[in-house]
Amino acid sequence: MDVFLTGATGYIGGTVARHLIRDGHTVRGLTRTPRMVDTLVAAGIDPVLGELDDVLLLQREAERADAVVNTANSDHRGAIETFIGALSGSGKVLIHTSGTSVIGDDAQGQSVSCTVYDDAAPFAPGDHPIRRARYAVDDMADLYYLALTDPAAAGFYFAAAWGEGFARYALGANSRVRTIRARALGWQPSRPSVTDWIEADMPVP
Repeated sequence: MDVFLTGATGYIGGTVARHLIRDGHTVRGLTRTPRMVDTLVAAGIDPVLGELDDVLLLQREAERADAVVNTANSDHRGAIETFIGALSGSGKVLIHTSGTSVIGDDAQGQSVSCTVYDDAAPFAPGDHPIRRARYAVDDMADLYYLALTDPAAAGFYFAAAWGEGFARYALGANSRVRTIRARALGWQPSRPSVTDWIEADMPVP
């Protein structure tokens, strides 16, 4: 599979690219920074120099690719509309990575509800506060792979990646979801969870 990936130099995008390349797929990665081209090449990614505002570039890359994964700016409406337009009727897969604030709260570390949400239930932005499941980024990359390759994959999936910097500064939101639809695809997270990391590995001053 030939995948066009935005956010290729980022935490999630770079991990997704690494997993795809490891499994024999080719990745063309968008970067707006010329100095990152060599980094992408070294990672086995074919660099595409450009920006999300470059409509013609995004159209061309989407049309030539077998699938498109957007891990860049989730709020860039123009880019996602360009991808939707370019892929409409093609049968190709488009994965858009949304920020969790689409259904976010402002819990600031406090428990605001005992409710647990699941990704099989319909929702609209603002319907309820987010309860994010926090998985290792490699587990989340596995879910991207399933969403790209399983014909049954479609719709919305809960998953949020964590890393040391993320865990230190962004654990103020509640994190209670069930990944029902993701697991129906056969997704089986196997890496240590964020709570495992906190309990076993987080440095204590």
